[in-house]
Order: sequence, then C-alpha cells, then structure tokens
Amino acid sequence: MEVIMCMSRVSRISQLLMPYLLHDQKDKLNIKVQALWDFDGSGGSGLSFKAGDILTITSKDMGDWWDAELDGQTGIIPSTFVEEI
Repeated sequence: MEVIMCMSRVSRISQLLMPYLLHDQKDKLNIKVQALWDFDGSGGSGLSFKAGDILTITSKDMGDWWDAELDGQTGIIPSTFVEEI
C-alpha cells in the first residue's frame, strides 16, 4: 500500500513540475542570422564564428549578447556581429 501511495505522489509531483521543466524548451528562439565579421569566442563562454556563417539564435535575454548555436556548438555572441536573414 505504501508503494502505491508513494508512486501516486511521484506522479502528482511530476505533473506539477512538468510545465516548469518544459519552460526553457518552449521559450527557446529559433532565429537565423548571418555573421558579418569573424568573432573569436574561445576565451570563455563565447561561440566562435567566421563572416558568412549562418547561426541560430536561441535567446536574446542578455541585451547585446545573444545565445547562439553553430554546427552543434553553443555559446554567446555579440549581436552587432550578425544580421537576421
């Protein structure tokens, strides 16, 4: 009986938490941009790219620094180095 009650509680907790766990996925942007200039992001959490590369912007939550993806890599990039396509 205790096992059934415990499983029921776990199921209920999962139902309550699921919207919060999925929040990041739902709010993730998918904006394509093209690099105007080269950027060396190797000194931290930056994402390096070359002029002409096509990147996917996933978040614009940090002002002039955006979260981006390129060839399976992720990091932050300066928004002034890219233009939306």
